Amino acid sequence: MLHLIPTILTLVGHVEPEHIKESKIRNRNIITFHQNKDLEGLLNYASLTSSTFDSINYATFLNRLSKLNRNKPFIISSDTRYIKTVQQLGTLIREGMEMDVRCLANVSHGFGVIGGGCDEFYEHLFKRYYEVIEEGNSQEIANLGYGLGKWGGGVEFFKIIDEGVGVEKIMEGKAQEISNTVWASARLGVKMPRMVEALGRRETVEKIVEGHPQAIANVTWGMATVGCGGEEAEELARAFEDEDVVERFVRQGSPQAIANTLWGFTTMNVDVPVLRRVVCRDDVAAKIFNHRSPNATQNMSNIVWCLAKAANLNVGRGDFSSSSGGSSSSNGEDSNSNSWMDGVLNKFSQGGVIDMLVKHGKPQEISSVVWALTSMDQTLSSELVRGINSKEVVSQIKRDGSSQCVGNIMWSLSKGGHACRLGDEVDDAQSADKFITGTSPQNVAIALWSLATMKKFGHAFVERVGEKEAVEEFLQDCLPRDVSNLVWALGVLRSSSSLLLLESIAAEVERFTVSPDSNPQVLSNIVHGYAKLAAFDGRVFRAVADQADRILKEGTLQDITNTVWAFAVAGKVEENERRVRELWEEAWRRAEGAEDSFLIQLENARLLARDCEGIELVVEDEGLKAEVTRAVERQYEGERARSARGGQFEEMIVKDLMDFGFGEGLEREVSPWVGVGDDGGEGKLLPIDIAWNLGQGKRVALELDGPSHFLIGGGKTTRDGPTKAKSLLLSNLGWAVERFAWFNNKKLEKMSREERKSFWTAKLARSGIKNGME
Repeated sequence: MLHLIPTILTLVGHVEPEHIKESKIRNRNIITFHQNKDLEGLLNYASLTSSTFDSINYATFLNRLSKLNRNKPFIISSDTRYIKTVQQLGTLIREGMEMDVRCLANVSHGFGVIGGGCDEFYEHLFKRYYEVIEEGNSQEIANLGYGLGKWGGGVEFFKIIDEGVGVEKIMEGKAQEISNTVWASARLGVKMPRMVEALGRRETVEKIVEGHPQAIANVTWGMATVGCGGEEAEELARAFEDEDVVERFVRQGSPQAIANTLWGFTTMNVDVPVLRRVVCRDDVAAKIFNHRSPNATQNMSNIVWCLAKAANLNVGRGDFSSSSGGSSSSNGEDSNSNSWMDGVLNKFSQGGVIDMLVKHGKPQEISSVVWALTSMDQTLSSELVRGINSKEVVSQIKRDGSSQCVGNIMWSLSKGGHACRLGDEVDDAQSADKFITGTSPQNVAIALWSLATMKKFGHAFVERVGEKEAVEEFLQDCLPRDVSNLVWALGVLRSSSSLLLLESIAAEVERFTVSPDSNPQVLSNIVHGYAKLAAFDGRVFRAVADQADRILKEGTLQDITNTVWAFAVAGKVEENERRVRELWEEAWRRAEGAEDSFLIQLENARLLARDCEGIELVVEDEGLKAEVTRAVERQYEGERARSARGGQFEEMIVKDLMDFGFGEGLEREVSPWVGVGDDGGEGKLLPIDIAWNLGQGKRVALELDGPSHFLIGGGKTTRDGPTKAKSLLLSNLGWAVERFAWFNNKKLEKMSREERKSFWTAKLARSGIKNGME
């Protein structure tokens, strides 16, 4: 009898259950609204009838709504009718509504496209991850994963994919399914080793490359985002050596797909020279910089950032790696020129592009553009600088920008010699705390380096850097270059708020000096900063002296000169004599044609070493001796001209001294080596502001110390390293030294004439200078 049942059913007709009929009717209604592009009608219908929906209806509703949603996502996701419908889904799930794998996938994907969702759905989904991966096909797994990626949860789902059959199922699917899964997992920060391995297969790459450009972009972006390296992306990069592949990609791809793909390769340190050159072509650059394209400012910032990173890796500006296979000159361009980048770089001198960037760009995008242009030695246009310095942009960056954004913008403007309003705006306690606490040591160092380059003291920044918790946080993960930039900047800013930081660095200085990441500039900057700050810590100078071979072999003349000068100022030549002599001799071997500043630094070092430590550093070459003399003459004349324009402080003191009877024997701008000018020009070096020759070899120096002679901050009055070194030198040469600080002059100005006379009489009497009027 059983074998007759199908025949009987056919004869009497299969009776479809009423609830299935009703479900099909609702589905047809939903589809009709979609076909008629009736968004309002669909939302009204769902709002009124969703309590009768089954899982298939919800899957169809969200699928069709997501297709209508693509141009109006912000409207639909916040629409009360949509919210009510989604809430109803949560109610039905709590009441036990059944959902098969396809429904789960479609609902998840719909929520991903539209936004929103309900906790009940995701809680239910969490319990069925294994079931979806075991029973679902590639599209269903990818759709569900896409929704989770957009939702921002579901890390466990992607881990399960990578553990079991999920990877192979995904690989059997279309390029879009592969790419959506990679994109979604990357959005959640999940690196799937088996998935990454599968992406390196030739057959997988061929499938992705033959797919839509968005699939290529998603895969490249996803791999870079989870930290894949060049080896893992090697096969994909090889596909981009094919010019036909690249041409098709840029022709069919959106500006965002092009920018994200280049960003992905660059982030993985993979050079794709054919793509780089094509992206810079005028027609492609015009497409990317089209202000009507979505995410235009992000696209342009990504592209120029990639070019700068490639340049920094020595593969971007005419210095191509051999892997480029000749493609770098396939357009007939000179491989030793960067003119091939003009299609992109020239855009940043155009008003429309600049206007779009500063008005609509996010702080990160503005920061990336100016950092990239400056890194490639491109001059920032005056219009771009004005835009960045506008009140609105500065406020936005201060409010929304990360410490890296702030540091990069300050670095770029200061390096180019431009004004930087941001440097002033962020110098308050609240901003300093925001941009120093929890940020990387590199960002802290860059911010201080920029302030120093712009000669802005940055009180709040410097004070904050010197605090105990900031010092500990900085030293925990800092690299040698961070220490170097920070110490150099503090030296230029003459900060006395940094004593704890300097002591902490000195305590573990060899960690930075012997590191493979160190270099001659790092070593030179460290001792130069310590010398400027009068922090004559022997541990630091010994550690740098131990690395003299590296400075000798790899350092520039400036590195060597700054190092020798620092040892002399700190009085550390004698205890490191052998290494300092080696540096000294190497400096003079390179000194022909050197700038005056280098020659004068070396001469100062020679005199300090000789007259403070008794160490003779000799210059054998008579021609170089003569050049030193000429350099000193030029410096002397320049300083006299500057003094004539702005020496009011000194002139007032001299007038009082003459009026009060101290004029006998008084001389101005006297060198400690008067009459020894033929010996390397020293007769006009380190001039004394006011001097008296009292006879019988007794000489008195009155040094008038302006602001540049003092460290700033910390609540103390401390003279800087060079000023202390000069005082010691004068004392060793037999001079009695009196010093008068600029800030005491304010008190002097408030005194009566008789009070001022009494003040100078008492002060100078200590050194044997008498008032000639008494």
